[in-house]
Amino acid sequence: MSSHSPLARGAAAATVALLLIGYQLLAHRISASSNPAFWEAILAVTPLSLLSLWLAGRARRPGPLLALWLAVMAAVAYSWTGIQAHLDWVYFAQHLGANLLLMLSMGLSLLPGREPLCSRLATRVHGPLTTEVTAYTRGVTAAWTLFFGLMATASGLLFWLAPVDAWSVFANLLTGPLVLLMFAGEYGVRVWVIPPSQRSGPLEAIRAYWGSRGGSREQPMSHSGSGDPEEESRASSPEPWPPAQDKPETSLGPRPPSLDPA
Repeated sequence: MSSHSPLARGAAAATVALLLIGYQLLAHRISASSNPAFWEAILAVTPLSLLSLWLAGRARRPGPLLALWLAVMAAVAYSWTGIQAHLDWVYFAQHLGANLLLMLSMGLSLLPGREPLCSRLATRVHGPLTTEVTAYTRGVTAAWTLFFGLMATASGLLFWLAPVDAWSVFANLLTGPLVLLMFAGEYGVRVWVIPPSQRSGPLEAIRAYWGSRGGSREQPMSHSGSGDPEEESRASSPEPWPPAQDKPETSLGPRPPSLDPA
């Protein structure tokens, strides 16, 4: 069976989904625990540590990020006793930090002279976008920015004002369903307002996002506003002059037959 077959992709997606659900259930149990064990502390810090290491290795200049990762791991080891006693803070920092990071990555792409993140992902899937789709993807980027901002705000308020069990239910058990609900609602609006030829599903957008992580850093939009990398490359590369097909004949070309008698 080919690794690119729909069945293989479905099985891989189902496996990842089950692992995420299992991890969230364990995270809820650990966050609400008053006396976490050593292995529970290891489980709390290992996934984020491995993800941070992987992202640092994929950066254009991994050296400084890898050095920062090592420094953070040394600080974690030094503070291990305190971390094990307050694992709820570890999960809170992870949840709050992830939502703030996503909010900033979306929101900063809305600044003047930048291409909204959802517009860039749609361009990777479909190529140059129409004016209607460009306006829509900009609105979607703003909607996700607001969503992650609200998630971060709710997480902070619940952690400080409510029992840790209530915060854990929101952070570990409800975050995933809320994200899926946001995806479903946005896709429903997309089906309603966007033509099929310019429409993609959530999986295509996710693949485009992860594909963009290995590319170059975001650049301001060109004056043409198309956001198409190939078009910008053609515009910035001078055409050879004169064109090869328009070169005049030279003395080295084929000579006409001689008219002198033999």
